[in-house]
Amino acid sequence: MSFLKKLFNHTHTYKEDINMTNKDKALALINTFATGDTDAAKNILAEGYIQHNLAYGTGRDAFLGSVTYLASAPVKTTVNNIRAFEDGDKVFLQTVYNFAGAGEQVAFDISALTATEKLLSIGM
Repeated sequence: MSFLKKLFNHTHTYKEDINMTNKDKALALINTFATGDTDAAKNILAEGYIQHNLAYGTGRDAFLGSVTYLASAPVKTTVNNIRAFEDGDKVFLQTVYNFAGAGEQVAFDISALTATEKLLSIGM
């Protein structure tokens, strides 16, 4: 494993923690694609969650459905975050995904969190 991969490849999972930063929450959310943890996703996402990637439905239930589907796929989804930055209520992620063995896809995700620090939207 390269030095940069060791340095930047973080695996974030969600746990009830009032000290989680917005960046931690965004990273934990994208990792639910790999872990299948719908409870974590539900706790992180705002009720009115908006998905800006047209390949996915919008809304919290649609996101949870995607997490459930990927967890049931015969090939495990991988999530490799390269960079993560936080600026106030916005989080910027550069990530390499491999959804259920479909091949690696590089994404730049921008997330906005609500005043209650729930994830409101994500654009890929």
